[in-house]
Amino acid sequence: MVIIKETKQLFVITMLTALLTFFSCKKEHRLSERPAETFSSVKVGGKFYKVKAFGAQAWTIENYDGEGGVSLAAENIKAGFGKYYTQEEALGLGLPPGWRLPTTADYVKLCKSYGIELSQNAYNEDGSRIRDLMSIDTWDTSSGSNASGFNAFPAGFVYYGLEVGQGKFARFWTADKHERLQSYFTIRNDNGFPVSGIRSVGNIEWLSLRFVKDI
Repeated sequence: MVIIKETKQLFVITMLTALLTFFSCKKEHRLSERPAETFSSVKVGGKFYKVKAFGAQAWTIENYDGEGGVSLAAENIKAGFGKYYTQEEALGLGLPPGWRLPTTADYVKLCKSYGIELSQNAYNEDGSRIRDLMSIDTWDTSSGSNASGFNAFPAGFVYYGLEVGQGKFARFWTADKHERLQSYFTIRNDNGFPVSGIRSVGNIEWLSLRFVKDI
């Protein structure tokens, strides 16, 4: 009788251990599959902007149009273009905790996740992949697929009061600068063959803004 009782106890303990291990593994598996953090929008300067996760980063996927900056003439404004800022203005914006103006390295990481290799002052010419970052409409020629969801609009830029490249260029400031040179990320599509790269400028220009956060 003692042997039977001990056998039953051992069986119960074994089953309980197996069940606990099973549910613990399921829980760990669920946690490993769940993103570290998910977003749908972030509030900057009193307005909400759509957000999408790209790997271990969350990016705004709309051009910023908060206080300051400059706007295009009414006849040139299109949905999604937002407003334009100097790099100095961009670096001075008050952003929610954790959010920042992207660095060159952030844009390199974003593009690399879509097979686009970037280097300073050199263009990547893999148009089929670059189109994944481009908005579906408002480009003058060869619109994007926006397969990534990044939704880069061809808002162009403002150069000493001149509105340049609307429909052909998407330019976004980075936080990087060296002496008088300021770096930006660009997609150019003025001939139906998109190219992308990290460029630098020493003049005063007003460009579009996106923001990023590590998650």
